[in-house]
Amino acid sequence: VMLHNREDTDSVYMIQHLSRILNYALRIKEYIVPLRAEISSLESYVTILNLRLGNSFDTEWKIPPSLLDTKTLKSLMQPLIENSIEHGIQKLPSNKRGKLTIEVSELNNTLYITVTDNGVGFDNAKLQEINNAIHSNEVFQNEHIGLKNVAGRIKLLFGNSGGCQIESNSEHTSVTIYHPIIE
Repeated sequence: VMLHNREDTDSVYMIQHLSRILNYALRIKEYIVPLRAEISSLESYVTILNLRLGNSFDTEWKIPPSLLDTKTLKSLMQPLIENSIEHGIQKLPSNKRGKLTIEVSELNNTLYITVTDNGVGFDNAKLQEINNAIHSNEVFQNEHIGLKNVAGRIKLLFGNSGGCQIESNSEHTSVTIYHPIIE
């Protein structure tokens, strides 16, 4: 790309970020990773999405440096970010800029990771449908598979000590995943 079209810096930038994501996905074999590694991969993922969507949203990372070495599950947040963009921010009217916020906190030896968007949100009936779907015992579902996989991975590893909470209204949607601090 650099040799044939020196003007296309977005493509070069996108390829660099894609290579970081692939390196993370293929090279790091551990299932449990430092939050620092997960965030680094997610920064590349969010950059690619934003480039692809014409720089249509802003991202705010609220992560205390003291938590960067805390462990979490590999690739746990990517489906949450993907959903925020696809089902929230992309559905905003063209005159409203999207905002994605990723916040990490710790309370009572539990790690909380929240992904919030200022997208269109959904009503209580849809919220109930999504909660039912992600907490059901059905193995195959066409919708909500990303959230169901995230909730299932947390449940599998942490039992009732971990979980997933969703809040939504017409102005935002927040998905919080939580699990015990991994020693």
